Amino acid sequence: MPQSINRVSNQRSRTSIARVASMHEHITRTYRVVLFSLATFAAMTLVLATVLRAQEAPASQVPPATVNQMQEIITAQIDAFLAEDADAAYAFAAEPIKMRFPTANMFVRMVEQGYPAVYAPQSFSFAASALTPEGPAQQVEFVGEDGQVWRGLYTFAEEHDGNLLISGVFLRRQNERQI
Repeated sequence: MPQSINRVSNQRSRTSIARVASMHEHITRTYRVVLFSLATFAAMTLVLATVLRAQEAPASQVPPATVNQMQEIITAQIDAFLAEDADAAYAFAAEPIKMRFPTANMFVRMVEQGYPAVYAPQSFSFAASALTPEGPAQQVEFVGEDGQVWRGLYTFAEEHDGNLLISGVFLRRQNERQI
C-alpha cells in the first residue's frame, strides 16, 4: 500500500510540475507580447509627435525625391491591394513587418481585417510629410468604403540599397464622413 500511495503522489507531483511549467511558459509569452506592444506604442507615439510637430515646419525639410518615392510606394501598394495581388503588396513591407507576418497572404489578411480603409479605399490623398528620427513619414487621408474619413501615418525604413519600404501604418478615424 505505501508504494501505491507513493506512485500516486509522484504522478500528482509530475502533473503539478507540468501545469506550473505550462503556466510559466504562457505568462512568459504574454509578458513578451505586452513588452513588444508597449515598445511599439512608445516608438510610434514618438514618430507621431514628430510628424505633428513637422506639420508646423516648412515642407522643404523632406527632399522632394523622398516625398515622391513615399507617395509612389503607397500608391503602388494600394493598387496591389485593389488588384488582390498579395505578393506585390507584401513587397513594399519592411523586414520587421515581414517578420511578424511571414507570408504575403497573412500580411494581406491582417491589412484587410485591421485596416479596411487602406485595403479598399474609396479614395485617398496625401497630406504632410516629415523626416523623423526613425526615417521619413507620410500622412495620407483615406475615405473608406463606408464613407468614413481616416488619417493615416505611413512610416518608412531605408534599405541598404537606399530604397524605402513601409515600416508601419497607423490609422485614426476622423469625426467626419464623406458624402
